[in-house]
Amino acid sequence: MITLIEGSRCFDIGYRDWHRQRRFLADEIDAGGTILDLGCANGFLLRCLQKWSGQPLIPYGIDIDPLVIATCHRLFPHCPDHFRCLDLRHFGGHTAAGFPACYDYVFWNMPNRWPCSAKRQQLERLAPLVAPGGKLLIAAYGGNAPELTAWQRQEEKRALASTFSQLSALGIRFQRIRFNPHGTQHAVAVIQHPVV
Repeated sequence: MITLIEGSRCFDIGYRDWHRQRRFLADEIDAGGTILDLGCANGFLLRCLQKWSGQPLIPYGIDIDPLVIATCHRLFPHCPDHFRCLDLRHFGGHTAAGFPACYDYVFWNMPNRWPCSAKRQQLERLAPLVAPGGKLLIAAYGGNAPELTAWQRQEEKRALASTFSQLSALGIRFQRIRFNPHGTQHAVAVIQHPVV
């Protein structure tokens, strides 16, 4: 049986490590509202953000995998129509899919393997989805291995910082970039009501 963490495409860690690696993301959620998770997997991170932030969040999510969307429907039985099987690369007809035109929070776990030019193009496409005063939260994850040497953690942090620097050089303006204070190799960049 697949656990909720494994269904989130995160393997070989337990809840304690999951919490340590991702809890800091909720610190960027400072008010209630709608949240769209692009590449939401089974929705477990959305459920965690609802709990960790202590804010009333109305969840929405898309993912390319219909099996994980089915899990979202079970995890959020009060709003199963808020989760759709859609490809992020073609996501733009959100209102046609019955989704709102914009959101208070848009969360995107930026793929490490994409070239910076593709990441920039995607950020440009996501900017209009953010409501006035809302936030585009761009997560960047290193590996999920719970035990790394200090040198490995520094190397992953350097690689994440380099990605954000490259995006800045391409004209992306971040309000802030926060690295996980618990030493794991995860970061979140924030663009307030995006201007890309």
